[in-house]
Amino acid sequence: MRAIEEQRMDDGLRRRLNGLAEEVPDRNERLRMLGNLLLPLYSYEPTVHELPVEVCDARAHDESWNDMVRLQEEGEYPAAFAAIKVPVIMLHGAVDPHPGRLIFASLRTHLPQLEYREWERCGHYPWLEKAAREEFFATMHQWLTRQGGR
Repeated sequence: MRAIEEQRMDDGLRRRLNGLAEEVPDRNERLRMLGNLLLPLYSYEPTVHELPVEVCDARAHDESWNDMVRLQEEGEYPAAFAAIKVPVIMLHGAVDPHPGRLIFASLRTHLPQLEYREWERCGHYPWLEKAAREEFFATMHQWLTRQGGR
């Protein structure tokens, strides 16, 4: 993921990211701006130029991320997912720097009922992508409707 981010980044964005802490001292606002700066790296053809997020909680973000890393290091995650017995679907864009197929394969061991759907011209936010938005919502609706009968 980091390698893909680096490959897609130009020198102007690198400079902007490196100076973001000085430019924006408020951690919450800086996190919001970071998301917006990285949006082009995580998207194929987005319908927006900014993420539809009004406020961010940098402390909660950092604590959640650190907790996830700790759980991975301790072997808790993703093994704890084996306790999930309900249907699960992973909706993913092929342009997303997060390696969807690899993540799916690693989770499938613990979630054998996990389904996977991927769109070629789509990044991290399928609901914000021109080419995938309608199909994303249709797929989600159909899947949820199917689950309602269980």
